[in-house]
Amino acid sequence: MEARILLHQKEKKRALKAPKSYQKRIESAGIRLNSPNSEACALYVDAPLSPEEIQEFGNRGVTVFEDQWVPPVPGKHPYGFYLAEVEYSSLNFIRSNPSIQRLESTEIASEPENNSGAALIQVDDVRDGSGVATARNGAGVNIAIADSGIDLTHADFPVPIEKYDMTDGANTSTWGSDVSNTVTDHGTHVSGTVLGRGTLSVGNVGNGGGPYMGSAPGANL
Repeated sequence: MEARILLHQKEKKRALKAPKSYQKRIESAGIRLNSPNSEACALYVDAPLSPEEIQEFGNRGVTVFEDQWVPPVPGKHPYGFYLAEVEYSSLNFIRSNPSIQRLESTEIASEPENNSGAALIQVDDVRDGSGVATARNGAGVNIAIADSGIDLTHADFPVPIEKYDMTDGANTSTWGSDVSNTVTDHGTHVSGTVLGRGTLSVGNVGNGGGPYMGSAPGANL
């Protein structure tokens, strides 16, 4: 079980008695003060839970969102996970349940920084042709990203997208093509970091200004 969950439990208790300024600071870190007795979590298990197990979990204070299941990827990620609402009073049950492999908090806040990240690794110089023989932005390059959870309709992604579901076959001839998944946004995040066009953030003035583009905004996905 991730130690951050216990830290959040303590912070919530402290914040409820603290000044509003402190509460705002805690909430800006992604910690939900409107749920003082529970934590939003990712519940990793060794196999999909049965309806009976989900009911039992609920009786113990662990609400499992069964329609929000992310399967394991053979050879890469051995455990799948559910999103769940976990009451702090149920943590001993979590610790003692052999089917639960890991519990992670999802109460985190993050900010896009691709506008400044490119400069840190000097990708902007490559795109602008500064110090290199030829300016390059990824145009004409096909990039493959193995991940889960991607918004195929996102305006920052190229069209069309070549896609495969690598969990239901052995190779490109047997993989499916339905990769729609709104449970996690990790694939969207990674793809955006690699080749996001920056379309939706044109005119951005936050975090130093500039669009949140990927390193190779001209590449295909």
